[in-house]
Amino acid sequence: MKLVTICIAAYNAEKYIGKAIESALAQVYDHIEILICDDCSSDKTEQIAKSYKDERIKLQKNAKNLGYLRTFNKLLNSANGEFICFVDADDFIDQRKVWSQVEFLTKNPEISLVGTGVCRTDEFGAVVGNELFPQLDADIKRYLDLNVGVCFCGSSVMIRKEVATVIGGYREYFIGCPAEDFDWLRRISENFRCANLEGNFYFYRYTDGSLTRKVHYDIKARHAADIAKFLSNQRKQSNSDSLMNPDIHGLSKFIQDINKKYQQSPGLLYRKTAFEHALNSSYRASFHDLKIAFRYEHLSFSVIKTCMLICAVLIFPNSFLLKLKNFLGLNNISGSFK
Repeated sequence: MKLVTICIAAYNAEKYIGKAIESALAQVYDHIEILICDDCSSDKTEQIAKSYKDERIKLQKNAKNLGYLRTFNKLLNSANGEFICFVDADDFIDQRKVWSQVEFLTKNPEISLVGTGVCRTDEFGAVVGNELFPQLDADIKRYLDLNVGVCFCGSSVMIRKEVATVIGGYREYFIGCPAEDFDWLRRISENFRCANLEGNFYFYRYTDGSLTRKVHYDIKARHAADIAKFLSNQRKQSNSDSLMNPDIHGLSKFIQDINKKYQQSPGLLYRKTAFEHALNSSYRASFHDLKIAFRYEHLSFSVIKTCMLICAVLIFPNSFLLKLKNFLGLNNISGSFK
């Protein structure tokens, strides 16, 4: 049997880390090592991880908080398995996940990355929706060519060790950005053949206030997916990009062009952040940003629409919004916000 490394990056995850570890230990494919890295948590994450007495668990702790991106890369570099997969500390996996992916990669040696379908759950782990992705490499590459988003759940994928050797991990340019995995997944797809399984083997937990997660005001962070797509287009044209080769210009101008949209409509950013704060139940911050948007745009149709959306958030429970998010197929419920 080939060794599989399951990587778990954890920060202040005391409420959910136990479920993540238990789901890894419960895999029917048991030739695994579970690498857990506690990113200098201030809660009981480390103590909970230490309470599991299983020789397959290897616990690391960062001397200082490195953030998710650097902790992910540290785990990737520490992995000993021929196959490597991941579980976010607030998520969990089906007991058949590792076995299903190992079986697929063994039968399909030409494939180097395989993802799975995803179940969306509420904070209690109850399934509120699910999502499947294109299964064939040709369909995946076509999707990536046509869309800003990616057709994987980054945490659900399993890769061969050679992928980590050739591609490495996340690029540090994306520190502090959501969708840091978009750039990584695009670079993998450009260099290796990929697939997705039909089964929903990964359970992606949306905790209270995680419909949008952290609210970003920084333009680079808000548009990390667009930047990843731009860099991918650069590589297709010149086999390199602005991060790989500073002599390849264009990235700075691309970000400047995005900034111009916000300069031309100065209330746009604050309408978006007001709605996102409301989704995160941060109503004071939401009202603060809504006032700024009103100052710029007064009672425009856009501001009125924002107010209506915020009212909907106040009226409907989080579980309903999660189901609506899944029904509409939105990766980010505010992603289509104009």
